[in-house]
Amino acid sequence: MNKSSQADSSARRGGLIDRGLDLLGQGFGVFDRSLHLVGCNAAFRDLRGYRADECRPGAALSDLLLINARRGDYGPGDPAELVAERMTAIGTFEPRRLERRLHDGRHLAISYQPIANDGLVVSFLDVTEIRRAEQALKRSEERYALVAEAAEEGIYEWLIQDDETYISPRLQRFFKFTGAVGPKDLDWETHIHPEDLEHYRTTLRAHLEGHEQRWSCEYRFQDQGGDYVWVLDHGTTTRDEDGTPRRMVAAIRDISELKAREAEVAEKTAILEATLENMDQGISMVNSDLEVIAFNHRFLDLLEFPPDQFKTGFHMSQAFRYNAERGEYGPGDVEEQIRQRIDLARRFEPHEFERTRPDGTVIEIRGNPLPNSAGFVTTYSDITKRKKAEEGLRVAKEQAERALAELTQVQDSLIQAEKLASLGQMTAGIAHEIKNPLNFVNNFAELSAELLGELKETLNDSQTQFPAEAREGLADVMSALEINLGKIAEHGNRADRIVKSMLEHARHGPSAFEVCDLNVLIEDAVNLAYHAARAENSAFKAKLKTDLDGDVGQVRLNKQDFSRAILNLLNNALHAVGARARAADEGYEPTITVTSRSHGETVEVAVRDNGTGIPEAVKETIFEPFFTTKPAGEGTGLGLSLTYEIVTQGHGGTMSVTSEEGRYSEFTLRLSRERPQG
Repeated sequence: MNKSSQADSSARRGGLIDRGLDLLGQGFGVFDRSLHLVGCNAAFRDLRGYRADECRPGAALSDLLLINARRGDYGPGDPAELVAERMTAIGTFEPRRLERRLHDGRHLAISYQPIANDGLVVSFLDVTEIRRAEQALKRSEERYALVAEAAEEGIYEWLIQDDETYISPRLQRFFKFTGAVGPKDLDWETHIHPEDLEHYRTTLRAHLEGHEQRWSCEYRFQDQGGDYVWVLDHGTTTRDEDGTPRRMVAAIRDISELKAREAEVAEKTAILEATLENMDQGISMVNSDLEVIAFNHRFLDLLEFPPDQFKTGFHMSQAFRYNAERGEYGPGDVEEQIRQRIDLARRFEPHEFERTRPDGTVIEIRGNPLPNSAGFVTTYSDITKRKKAEEGLRVAKEQAERALAELTQVQDSLIQAEKLASLGQMTAGIAHEIKNPLNFVNNFAELSAELLGELKETLNDSQTQFPAEAREGLADVMSALEINLGKIAEHGNRADRIVKSMLEHARHGPSAFEVCDLNVLIEDAVNLAYHAARAENSAFKAKLKTDLDGDVGQVRLNKQDFSRAILNLLNNALHAVGARARAADEGYEPTITVTSRSHGETVEVAVRDNGTGIPEAVKETIFEPFFTTKPAGEGTGLGLSLTYEIVTQGHGGTMSVTSEEGRYSEFTLRLSRERPQG
């Protein structure tokens, strides 16, 4: 038989077993160590009147008992206290037998039996008919005989003090006794299997001594043909006023089939557990309540979960908390990390990801949901060796590419160095050549404006000498000349600023580096920028704040260049908040904040303003020369470019920007305490 046929056969047998168990009149349910339901047959639900959604795998035994208490099965009292009392007794995992009269008058014989894998089997048997039979026995021996014969179970009566046993005809047939069996003919204990005899005696003694109200015991009984059958022997005992037992009336039911099913389930469970334990992968199975109902030891080993803390039935939140508290998920709020992972788990969606543990182990985690959102199965694989091999290939490739790039760079740098030197000289020469005629333009524009002013005064003094029409024409001409001269001066000054910035941008001479107090340099730049802005516009108001880290201390840098870089950023910030102030509501408060932070061998300076911000579309080009977002005539487009060059090339640092248009901009400079070599 091939594997497929074996699997189909196993599936059919499993289905047949389930249907067979559902046909049994006795209800039974299997609970795990945490007292959550693993499985039950239909009679288990029907006898207690549980709905299917109440009595399902994973349901807590305490919740089922609470249903009973609220229906009045445990008599008067607070339901929670009644349940707590019973859970305390059940939690000892000691065998227990009892009988319960339900709110609807039915009697149930209830058995709690521990099982080898730290679980519990709870069985219900409707003994209402037995109780009725007992009452009938008291009224009439004849009715007793009829009831005993009609009952599905074999019934016997034991007169304890006389040691006489009367068994019903049905029980005689069940045990294959031939001929009449007298009250003194049957030595009961000789028919009990030797392995069960001590358990039978202990249970019987506890009942007769009054420790157990109801008599109930499972054992193997040898019939007349020599075969052993599993039986459930249960009943009640009448006593004298002093408690001395006098008569036991009990019923016996054949539970051999049930025991066979239990053995088959145990065997299948053992096979499944052995299979899981011999797999190289860690495996876990989670139910719809996110309770881990099955896992192997490889799962615990890979995730380093202590076996004494993680037993079958633990909730996923326990695992998430354990990982979060030991730093598996990185820094952050532990409760928030747990909540996020619980929310993801409750989606019951396929997932696949890799996690690098603090010790460097790389675990591949794959999860697939069970049908009908019943839970999911997750596998855990150690792929550290594979990732190291992939990393080795990546490093080798990068080294080869880097070697090629270095060779290419050496060649290109020789060409580029000469080009840059020539370009710098050419830029400086052009700027000098432009500056001389530009000075003449600016100077003569200023002189012409003064002359025009004098001409206007002269004409005003002698305006009566000219006709009205001529005076009006002269006024128009002088007004046009005044406007034109203003434009010439405005654009001449802008051209002058551009030329000066070009000279600064093109300067590549050696810079003097020295150790200085970075916070003092920043404060000086802030004061200079603020007073310059106030001098230009006395009505302008802005709050300039500093948040300087005292641990920044001394840093090696070019004071002149770095001061220029900070001033450029402050001037841009002042322009941004000024532009927003002119357009904003009265509640707007222009604010610029300069911060410094120490990060060991590196320092960080940030300039943040709550101005107009930078459009997303131009963020990539703001450090390019001659690019500006200011209106025409208000910027050269070289300030940020020069600042970027000072920080990155002059000081070997980095410069970045974050911004949201209409809300803020923040420029961050990062550089080493010591100027990088080369």
